[in-house]
Amino acid sequence: MAGSNEWRQWLSRDHFKGANQTWYDASFTGIWDSDGDFYNQIRAGLHYDYSPDVALEIRTGILNSAFYNTAEAGGYLVVSF
Repeated sequence: MAGSNEWRQWLSRDHFKGANQTWYDASFTGIWDSDGDFYNQIRAGLHYDYSPDVALEIRTGILNSAFYNTAEAGGYLVVSF
């Protein structure tokens, strides 16, 4: 079972279709596995459209519990044709 909250905030001024988008997001998820162990997952990211065909994104996150802990970070370059 899991419960999650997510927030996305647009930083770009233009909101019409095809406009370059800039936004950040953050989320918190609480997860119970089949053994009843509880996990916290926290994630955050930033998205920036460099042009209509190229976007940059950075993501990071952690997963914590009494049994397992992990951290992740990544950067992405998205090219659309």
